Amino acid sequence: MPRVQILVNSFGSGEWSPRLAGRVDLAKYNQAAECLHNYLVLPQGGITRRPGTKFVAEAGQSDGCVRLLSFEPTSRAAYVLELGCTYVRVYKNSARVNYPAGAAFQVTTPYTSPDLFGIHKVPSVDVLYLFHPDHQTRKLERYADDCWKLRLVPFAPPPSIEIGTRPNAEVQVSAVSGDGATLTAFNCDAFLAADVNREVLFTGGCNAGARAGIASVTSAKVAVINICVPFVNTNVMCSKTWRIADSPLTGVTPGFHEPVGKVANLTADVAAWRGGINGYRDDGDCGKFVLLNGGCFEITNVTSATVAVSTIRGKATPATAAKAESGNWTLEENLFSTCNGWAETGTFLDSRFYVGAGHRFAGSKSGDYENFAPGSVDDDGVLYALDSETLQAIRWMRGAEGLFIGTLSSEWEAIGSTDAPITASNVQVKQKTTMGSSRVPPISVGATPIFVALGGRQLGELAFVFETNKFQVADLLLLAEHLTRRTTASGTDPTIIDLAYQRRPDSRLWAVRSDGVMLVCTYLREQNLVAWSRLTTLGFFESVAVIPHPSGDRDQVWVAVRRTINGTTKRYIEYFDDTGSFYPTLNVDAAYVCNSSQAFKTFCGLSHLECSTVQIVADGSVRPSTSVVGGNISFDSPCATKVEVGLAYTSDLTTMRPEVPIGGMSSMPAKLSWVRLVIKLLDTLGMKLGTASGEEIVPFRTPADCMGFAPALFSGNKDIPHLGWDDGKVIVRQTDPLPSTVLALTGVLSVGGA
Repeated sequence: MPRVQILVNSFGSGEWSPRLAGRVDLAKYNQAAECLHNYLVLPQGGITRRPGTKFVAEAGQSDGCVRLLSFEPTSRAAYVLELGCTYVRVYKNSARVNYPAGAAFQVTTPYTSPDLFGIHKVPSVDVLYLFHPDHQTRKLERYADDCWKLRLVPFAPPPSIEIGTRPNAEVQVSAVSGDGATLTAFNCDAFLAADVNREVLFTGGCNAGARAGIASVTSAKVAVINICVPFVNTNVMCSKTWRIADSPLTGVTPGFHEPVGKVANLTADVAAWRGGINGYRDDGDCGKFVLLNGGCFEITNVTSATVAVSTIRGKATPATAAKAESGNWTLEENLFSTCNGWAETGTFLDSRFYVGAGHRFAGSKSGDYENFAPGSVDDDGVLYALDSETLQAIRWMRGAEGLFIGTLSSEWEAIGSTDAPITASNVQVKQKTTMGSSRVPPISVGATPIFVALGGRQLGELAFVFETNKFQVADLLLLAEHLTRRTTASGTDPTIIDLAYQRRPDSRLWAVRSDGVMLVCTYLREQNLVAWSRLTTLGFFESVAVIPHPSGDRDQVWVAVRRTINGTTKRYIEYFDDTGSFYPTLNVDAAYVCNSSQAFKTFCGLSHLECSTVQIVADGSVRPSTSVVGGNISFDSPCATKVEVGLAYTSDLTTMRPEVPIGGMSSMPAKLSWVRLVIKLLDTLGMKLGTASGEEIVPFRTPADCMGFAPALFSGNKDIPHLGWDDGKVIVRQTDPLPSTVLALTGVLSVGGA
């Protein structure tokens, strides 16, 4: 039987899909793994056991999910925000912010549990803007660690759109078709002289889709109409089911065209303005905006049907009047409202604040982030609609070299002209790719947006490819598609619901799956390194956030975890702790850590793990597992000063089946046997090694080690003898709460018959 020397010196391809088991022709096959569970891929090629998590605090609620958001207002202040049902809590320096002493500082919010993962955040120094399609945009303002305020964003003025007029009146038509029918309003006035030649649209009820043109107005409650699209019946229609399209058809003269902030009358040639003063049941046009002569005027009061009082929000040209023809001026309402929907996402680019909803995005005035007034100069507001044959509902925006926009069906880029920023008269928007996006907020790695694709199972990387001179989307989960695929015939596929990016010490993407599994990708695009692994815990990961570590030399990964403790559902806030009390990293979850100058054998402070079976590392030695009773644990002598107590987790590596071409033939159908297997380790203790035919405990204690003390961490080679005939896949398992780093596998492999 032929024997060959095998070397696996890198796991830089990460965990691969079972669909690639036969692709031995791929160059990365020998660097891939069939299973990487609770291991992280090192950029240098090896794998290391993921750190355990340290318990910080119980979440403010246990009967609904919580969401974590990162916030870094300054280089010296980094926060994790815990968003739960109608509240937000604050964490800093690896601890919860309390005020008053002992009680969690908390801010009340309007967001309920179903809203939490639909929130998009946009930070701006000490302000965190919060977007949600079902809520008016808010901003969370930081004044001190224990002083935060949540306020509505007072867009002044907001981006606006020409919708038409929605009179607050019930109406009835005299006929279902033909010219010369009458449209009668009840309860309040509905029609003005400037409505002649405007179109009436019916958008709800059984007459939805009907259309008519206003031929004349005989009174404030009666209009003569020519029916274009017939009605179904002549029943009374409520006020929410119809509107008069476009703007009033009349000339308008402003009293002043500048400066911004000055009060100016807007005088119409015929009756055009609606308000309580002339028989309307609501404020009518108050709060709306008139875009005229390149400027913006906000109506603050209607004194008569021909005179409206306004405040100049955007400087107009000196022209004194706008004629009645359509397009010379428009009457517009807030783009974001209960009727039109609220802003869903936002970003900053070139000193503008961009917000988006539906198929439109708007940019603020330069340097004035809450002012979206259009005007005649380049720094005035911008409004643009994405027009396409397919639905372009905006899901996310990111500012980089241009304005990247992810929509339901594609990805776009908005830019100005060459070497110029975007302005209202200088905006170019082009479709770049067609993957489509979900509403999970994307992350940015440098200038590259990484986003969850529509459906939640793919992770798109939008980047410019110099070879093709085009933007392209790469699916980062292409080779590991099984990580978002269900493992049973029934049920649903797990989807990605939360993303975070860790820069230091290693570049990693963190993705929370809907079933509580954490996916981690070691990501170095310049090295063509995209390596996935899976993390699990005794519970469910629900959210992830990354902030700079308090020491400032690396990043700290926080998680919200749902656990079952003593038969009750609990939600905990924890972080992956890469600093252990005895070993370099923590190796248990939801950990309690004691680092004392005095030795003990009874430890309290574990009420968050009541009745749970926990692992114990005391002065580097693994003690027998025990249960927490009354928030305490005890163990037999000797006493210890450095103790870590927490929930167990197992780390597993299963390699791909070795491919050994012999005589031009594949070894795929042959039985394999490791005659000798050598594993190269770094700073490791306690593990099992084997194949499908069996596994062995790797010995680490030597006669030179003192009894009663933990052996030193081992670096070097461990040699395992003959392991039996099977498929040749090597299994590495760490069940002890101890470090484990695998750098390479090598040995002699015997190839048997088919």
